[in-house]
Amino acid sequence: MILAVSAAYSFAQIPSMMVGADPASAALAGASVAGPATAFAAEINPAAMALAGKAMAAELSYGNWKPSSGNVMGAGAWVSVGEHAALGISGKYVRDSEMALTNNVGAVDGTYAPADAVANVAVAYKITDFLSLGVAGKFVNSSLTPEVSGNAFGADLSVAFAKGPVSASLGAYNLGSSINYGSSSSVSMPMMAKLGAACSFVGLTASLEADYVFLGGLMAALGVEYSIKDIAFLRAGYHYGSGDHALPSFA
Repeated sequence: MILAVSAAYSFAQIPSMMVGADPASAALAGASVAGPATAFAAEINPAAMALAGKAMAAELSYGNWKPSSGNVMGAGAWVSVGEHAALGISGKYVRDSEMALTNNVGAVDGTYAPADAVANVAVAYKITDFLSLGVAGKFVNSSLTPEVSGNAFGADLSVAFAKGPVSASLGAYNLGSSINYGSSSSVSMPMMAKLGAACSFVGLTASLEADYVFLGGLMAALGVEYSIKDIAFLRAGYHYGSGDHALPSFA
């Protein structure tokens, strides 16, 4: 699947931790934490894998994340293990736009595109027919210049509920270490709390999500999806963001 999306960033933050690689989530403006388990569930909501009701999912994606520059490439997959568990992986490579490099005397010395890579490994367990728990471990590599880069480790925790046409999820994301780029200061991962709910009726699904960024930011998203025999999908969404560490508002 290929989908181009645009969202301008107005803050200094680790882009890969806020930009998703799942085209379906992007088309819903991020209102996806309570939705069904896509192939990128290891990143979006690991608990949902155990409630999916199918054997597996796999997907590759490519899209834009900034107007005219910056792109994100992703891959995700998960598989059911027995009747109660599921295992999943996902990865993405987020590349920013080209920026000028300056030397010690302030002269421009070429260009470089900062890039981040994130890998997730997740496991989910179904407690009952309608409730499951999930946890994902993640590795982050962030590169600012050819000589300046750093690594970090983190985790996501989530709980998912699904019964009939209604589903809901609650989770904590990006819990872990800071990224040190070799200087005396470090950059914290954007730890977040996510709460979402979704309801489906005759092929139409409406999803609502609210996210709180611990560094200082509040986001909310509303998404609507219409499924045509589970083969083609029409999706639209609106995202609201406020605060220095939140994605800005966009449709």
